[in-house]
Amino acid sequence: MAVVDTKHEGMITDSKYDYYGRRLAICSSDGHVKIIENDASVSSTLSYHQGSVQCVNWSHPKYGPLLASGGSDHRVVIWKETTAHKWGVVYEYIGHTGPITCLSWSPYQYGLQLLIGSIDGCVSLLRFQEHEIWQCKTFYTHCNGVLACNWAPVYEGLLDIVNQVPRFVTSGADYDIKIWEENSDGDFDCQTLSKHKGWVRGLVWGRELFSASDDGIVLMWKFEGSWKAVEIFNVKQIVWALDWNEMGQYVAVCCGDNVTRVIKEGQDGMWKVLYEVMDNGQVVENN
Repeated sequence: MAVVDTKHEGMITDSKYDYYGRRLAICSSDGHVKIIENDASVSSTLSYHQGSVQCVNWSHPKYGPLLASGGSDHRVVIWKETTAHKWGVVYEYIGHTGPITCLSWSPYQYGLQLLIGSIDGCVSLLRFQEHEIWQCKTFYTHCNGVLACNWAPVYEGLLDIVNQVPRFVTSGADYDIKIWEENSDGDFDCQTLSKHKGWVRGLVWGRELFSASDDGIVLMWKFEGSWKAVEIFNVKQIVWALDWNEMGQYVAVCCGDNVTRVIKEGQDGMWKVLYEVMDNGQVVENN
């Protein structure tokens, strides 16, 4: 595991690898986004936000090198790499009245769509249309703020893409999770899932839907006629975020003690910690 000097002058607030895992976008409270190459060098510094940059997210490479950033200035900025290591702003969205908390690009099969969550309690859906036009829909979702959002994956080869309805999930400071499914009119129907007893900050839709909360509990949700939750892990402390490794079927749980615990389901159906990543980068395996 490499330690990277990001050259940021403030607290790091978010980081995301691109689709191929070759470049890392890191944003900070200093108002900048840094692009880190595989050799750990900083290739670009993106400066536009007027305040802390809270989140970043890469689009699918089908649409070119596109990166979205959201900030405490209520702005969402979409960046495009025009030439090697040269980035420009192709779109700016300023439709929210609170800081941006989360971003998620849709699966490429649904076109170029960006999901935006804000502390104002709303989620916006930006859709790229012809002639460089972005269309926006806004939903009021969670009182006290949206904390996480994620798209349902598309499984090609298992089902025809035509039969897979676009869905996304949001969670918030109201302790709730909401599943949004596009209907035949192009609007989205909503179903609320209530199981957590704290702010739901961690949310990822991989093989299954996983959620985590201030209550320290990680839930796995399955749809079997209705949504049912199974507790798979309890760290007994705040969980800041979740991530999912589709190839290895691992879930990374980022905890309040600054330790990231990587868990995996065993053959007995129990989820166990495989290893822990400490805040200094040290990796501790659990035998």
